[in-house]
Formats: sequence, C-alpha cells, structure tokens
Amino acid sequence: MEHSLAKASWLTPLLVLVLLLAGCSSAEERPTPPTPPPPATRALVIWSETICTQVQQIDQLRGEFAELEKELAPSPGASPGVDPVLGSRAEIYVDTVVRSVDSVNKTLNELTPSGVPAAEAHVAGLVEQVGKVRAQLPPKEEAPRTSVPDEEQIAEAKRIGAVIAKIEPQRPKLVALVEGTPALISSYNLAPSCTPLKQHDERVRTLVAWSTAMCDTTESLLALDTDPLASPEFTDPRFAQFAGHTLANYISSAARSVNQIAEHLGSLPPTGVAGADEYQSRLLTAVQAATQKLPKHEGDLHMRGSRPIGELKAEAAEVAKTLKSIKPKESDLPSAVATDPGLLAAYNLAPACEPPTPASTELPKAADGTNVAACRSGKCQIQVNGSADVAVSGFKFKISVTPSRVNVSHDSGLLTLGSGGEGSFGNRDKTVKLKVLGLRGNTAVLDISTS
Repeated sequence: MEHSLAKASWLTPLLVLVLLLAGCSSAEERPTPPTPPPPATRALVIWSETICTQVQQIDQLRGEFAELEKELAPSPGASPGVDPVLGSRAEIYVDTVVRSVDSVNKTLNELTPSGVPAAEAHVAGLVEQVGKVRAQLPPKEEAPRTSVPDEEQIAEAKRIGAVIAKIEPQRPKLVALVEGTPALISSYNLAPSCTPLKQHDERVRTLVAWSTAMCDTTESLLALDTDPLASPEFTDPRFAQFAGHTLANYISSAARSVNQIAEHLGSLPPTGVAGADEYQSRLLTAVQAATQKLPKHEGDLHMRGSRPIGELKAEAAEVAKTLKSIKPKESDLPSAVATDPGLLAAYNLAPACEPPTPASTELPKAADGTNVAACRSGKCQIQVNGSADVAVSGFKFKISVTPSRVNVSHDSGLLTLGSGGEGSFGNRDKTVKLKVLGLRGNTAVLDISTS
C-alpha cells in the first residue's frame, strides 16, 4: 500500500509537466487571426459607389432585353403582320441602350483613379469592353426612326440585344475583385449602392447611407428655382411668345419636384442621433407643408398656359415664395451631423457629401477668365458674372446666370442648364457645345467648344 502511494506521488509531477507542455504546444499552434483590412477612405467609397452604380446599369441592360424578347415573341393565334406598338417598343429599347452605354462609358472614363492597381486594371478592362459594345451601336445623334418599318426596328432591337447579351455579368467580377483586394473591402462595404461583403460595420454603413441621402436632398432643395422671371422669355423680346408656356410649366412641375423630395426624406430611418433626427424631422415637416400649398393638376398645362400672363406671373411668384421657404442654409446639415462624432465621420465618408473646406465652395478656374472675346475662335473656357453676350464660330448667344441655372438663348431656341449640364446648338456645318463646369450664385464657369 505504501509502495503504491509512493509511485502515484512520483507520477503526479510528471503528469502536470506533460499537461503544461501540451498546453504550450496548443497555444503555439493556434492560427494567427487575419489582418483586418485598411480603414475606409472617402476617395475609395466614392470609387466603389461609382463602380457599383455602373455595374448595376450594365447588368440591368441584359435583363431589359430578356423582357423585350418576351414581348416580341409572336402570340399564338395572332394575326399576320407586326404590331406597331412592338415597333415603337423596340425603338425605345434601342434608344435606352445607346443612352445607357454612353452614360457608363463617359462615367468610367472620367472616374478618378483609385490608386489601387488591381482596381485600375479592372476599370481598364471594363472600359475596353464597353467601348467595343459602343462601336456596335447606332450614333447617339441619329434622327428619330419613326419612318422605319416596324420589322426593321424589331430586327435592330434584336441585333443590339444580342450584342448586350455577350457582356458577361459584371457584379460577380466586381465581387471577386473586392474580395481579393483588402484595400477596397472597407470602403466598398460602406458605399450605399454596393451590397456589403464579409463582415462590416452595419451602424457605420447606415450612417453613411443616411448622410448621402440627406446631402442629395439638400442639393435638390438648393437647386429649386425661386426666380422664374429671370428666364430669357422675360428678358429677351425674341422669346416673349414662350413666356406663358414657361410659367405654366414652372407652376405645374413645382409640386412634383417637392413631392419627390418629401417622399425621399420620409423614407429615411432615424439615425439615433438626436440633433440629426430633429433636423430631418423639421425639414420633412416644412417640405410636407409646402406640398399642400403648391398648385396641383399637372395635366392642365395647356389650359394654364393660355391664361393671361399677369395671372401666371402672380401664381408663379407664390410658388417661388413657397419654394424659397423650404430652402435650407448650406450650413444646416453639417451643423446637425457635427453633434455626434460617429455621424460626422460617416458624413465625411459619404459620396454625396462634400467636406466643408474652402476649396469645395470655390468655382473652377476659367482658362480665359471673363474674356468672352476668346470664344470667337470656337473654343474657350469663360466665367460669366450675371449675363454676357458671347459670339462663337459665327453663332451669337445671350448667357444669363441665376443661382439655380444657366440660360443660353439663340435665335433658334433656348437652353437651360444646371451645374454640370451640357447642351448644344448647331446646323449642318457646325455644332457648338456648352458645358457648365461650375455654378455658384449668379456666377458660372462654362466650357464652350465647336465641332
């Protein structure tokens, strides 16, 4: 008995040593946790948002043709011939594809480089693929095809649909890129238009989406036209005959614009940040009240346009007064988000929100300054303060600037452009293109070229 106890006593230290060694061995063999991806940056969130929206647009085109094919398939027992409605539907599809591909092509080519080699290679491949598709589409400026037989319109739609069908689905390729590129993951997961991958901070993502929506809403409110009488129809006798129609359209469209803003605001969930939620609630209440004051019945545009010009001016003045009452100050939203550090950080990452820096409030520099005479050569970049008469390659324009738009008038018609807007005038020999590079107050910077 004594011998057995002695033996057990001798084994105990050895057993403890073995267990300790086993524990050390287990700790040494435990896998190292993966390195977290780099934090999100504003530049890469914007890059991700842009790529996601363009990929969605490309993939959507594929789905639209699948729907069109169902419509174009002959119905059992249908009478011989082609339904003209289908010809029109096919024409609309072709126009939609051309516009969408042109939009994607332009956006991708103007995309600010991400600085991530794998991402740049992906974009380059996508640009090449979209460019090849564009080469197989009709010209953008092609005249309406209403005189083309329905059979030809349907055949053209099918041809273009076959071109679109050859594009590979783009979202899986984008997902593979992000999953294999740690530098993109955090930013991609915060972009509102991107479906997040892997683990992500849903709270931050929600705040970024809220900030983006609120910045878009603020931009829409600030862009509301509160000076309808600044249009050339009231300042240039050549266009006085269009004044009634212009005012009628202004009055009729106001309620639609404000209703859309109200719906957008009302759909946003609260952030849980008291200052921000109170601001959103106040703004929503004001916009909803404005919808009740604005004229309805958009369908009576022709009848409204035939009313005396004095009555239309008075009604337009009331509409402008209502719109002015819901325009926020540019500092209102930044002040609301600044009440919470987490929301402020999300705001500074949000694609639609420009961080409040001096550079963001400045207009781009015009290469030719205010020297409108430089435009006579057919190409210029000028700053217009208030209004100016500009001659370009034999064309003469009157340009007037308001806080919400740039009006360009010519004997052949009018152009109304917002910030970033583009338009053109032309004849068989020349086309003058105008683009608004920047708009602030009654000052605008325009790029003008001739082709």
